[in-house]
Amino acid sequence: MLYEVGYLVKLDSLLTFPRFAVTDNHIWFQIPVQWADALVNNDETRLGKVTPKELEAFKQFMYHYVETGNVLSVGQSPYFSKHHDARPYGVLPCDVIDVKIGYDYDPC
Repeated sequence: MLYEVGYLVKLDSLLTFPRFAVTDNHIWFQIPVQWADALVNNDETRLGKVTPKELEAFKQFMYHYVETGNVLSVGQSPYFSKHHDARPYGVLPCDVIDVKIGYDYDPC
């Protein structure tokens, strides 16, 4: 039997491991639309004219979330969002797009 306890997942009370170990191998992120091209191509020069603060926000997001993953897909329709995954890096509410990033977790 599988059940969740906080951030851990227990399997018949015999084994406890971090939650990410049993999830799918991808995560959806909401990122600013202007980041999509740079993220897919892993090339920050595709951001165009940005301030140093915006460039640093993009670099931090890449370091924390994308460094070990691969972009699998990018959504087709941007939408406005006040709460998105770039918000902790100082990015204000803006038009965002959904991006699916895949990770290769080695269970051993």
